[in-house]
Amino acid sequence: MHIKTLFNRVTEYKPFIVDRVDLVENKSGPVMEVTVRARGNGQPQCSGCGQRCPGYDTLPTPRRFDFIPMWMISVVLIERSKKIQFVCSDMWQAYLKVIAKKLPQAIHILDRFHVMQKIGKAIDKVRAAEVKQMLQDGFEPLLKGSRWLLLKRPENYTEQQAVKMKDLVQYNLKSVRSHLMKEDFQQFWTYTYPACAGRFLDAWCTRAMRSRIEPMQSLAKTLRRKRDLLLNWFRAGGTLSSGVVEGFNNKLKLITRKSYGFRTQNAYETAFYHNLGDLPFPSFTHKFF
Repeated sequence: MHIKTLFNRVTEYKPFIVDRVDLVENKSGPVMEVTVRARGNGQPQCSGCGQRCPGYDTLPTPRRFDFIPMWMISVVLIERSKKIQFVCSDMWQAYLKVIAKKLPQAIHILDRFHVMQKIGKAIDKVRAAEVKQMLQDGFEPLLKGSRWLLLKRPENYTEQQAVKMKDLVQYNLKSVRSHLMKEDFQQFWTYTYPACAGRFLDAWCTRAMRSRIEPMQSLAKTLRRKRDLLLNWFRAGGTLSSGVVEGFNNKLKLITRKSYGFRTQNAYETAFYHNLGDLPFPSFTHKFF
């Protein structure tokens, strides 16, 4: 498809015709110069009243107007699914069914972030139930304020958190045992060969089933059912993850929360472009931030 055709499709300047398109180099980089002329039977629009009327006056020299970048065009990917080699997703059953049906030839990888997130949710259930039980039994609230402590990696602890965890491990708490099982599971991602990782996974699930901690037992059953998909992580070389997409989604959510008060879709889109596209802000006489 010619660039002239693309330009005519994405613009609504029907009174004008594209004569030629040139790529010109200047100090700031390449510039696409589009030369247009008035259509013979077209009528220009008055800038004052907005009505169309015949034109009778023209300038002897051409004028230049800055236009929007040409490639701000919506793109549709035509569904080349047979060439897809890898696909990464979470454990949602709807995803698993569609991917298995539409991409049977691709290696389906369960995203590491979502696997660990599922383990974290199981730990959170254990902690919430144990806090409630300790309160009912009249015990000291040892787990108060420990939610993020149990979900955090030990190497990221602050000095205060490290001291609190050292105190908690002295008690035979289900929450602490679940946390230690989570840290033990991190070894799963360090393997190179699927067979070795599979043996570790089987042993870990067996320990979880014997722990008598219901959320961890339920998690172990899920991991056993998804065993082959989990091992695809190693068949793909352990390099594929949806972490970039998750980061992008989180940034969009943050921008949306900060943009309360915008009443139009265009306002939201402008905020997205400025934050995600790293667009420069205009120069102001006074600083507002």
